[in-house]
Amino acid sequence: MRDKSFEKELLSEADRIISAADAKGITLRLIGAIAIRRHSETARKEMARDLTDLDFIGYGKERKKIENSLQELGYVPDWAFNTLHPSNIRFNRNSSELNIGVDIWLDVFEMCHRFDFAPRLHLDKPTLPITDLLMTKLQIVQLNEKDVKDILSLTLDHELGENDEDTERINVKYLQEICGKDWGIYKTFTSSITKIISMVDSYVLLEEQRALVKSRLTELLEKIEKAPKSLSWKLRARIGERQIWYETPEQLRHQRTI
Repeated sequence: MRDKSFEKELLSEADRIISAADAKGITLRLIGAIAIRRHSETARKEMARDLTDLDFIGYGKERKKIENSLQELGYVPDWAFNTLHPSNIRFNRNSSELNIGVDIWLDVFEMCHRFDFAPRLHLDKPTLPITDLLMTKLQIVQLNEKDVKDILSLTLDHELGENDEDTERINVKYLQEICGKDWGIYKTFTSSITKIISMVDSYVLLEEQRALVKSRLTELLEKIEKAPKSLSWKLRARIGERQIWYETPEQLRHQRTI
């Protein structure tokens, strides 16, 4: 595990960046492990894992304001990275001799799959809605230990729902719509959920916790499977796994983990 002083400073910096953005009328929403911790008690306890850096998403139209705000806080832009990746901004800061990295997606979150989160930034603060946080984890083709813990935390601590009105419920209808339009996203999401269900028993949880998370993940999987599928989904499904449906790790080597 990381040194506790580093995690404490990282959490403090997250608050400082958000407060500075709010003061300037800039929209920034936390994503990644720290965002999940803010919503999930399990992520702070049984499924606690290392915090490594800070991840946000904001509006592309506010890019210059975001850059100025971070630089005023003492962060230095990664000019080479930022020049090559117009939908991302990367910063670094040496604070108390600890190097803190900050990644900010603009409008679009893109790793193994691409999601336009700009229309959803207003739904919750200071994080993306938990449904979208879950999506950023389910879209990972090669899940690691951190990803599994984050998914377990979110599904254990949050009930399934049908809309965005209750920001502490997972909006199943929204996930159904996303998966029903894009076979590739459907394939990765359902594969990730199936993997997680098979791994639940290997984690140190109470029996009732295991039963609950399995029940929710199974229900989510069934609803995604039963949801209507678009014509483009059906056409892509005919090709199936013969053609790769996600971005490869080599294409994503510039990305930090979330």
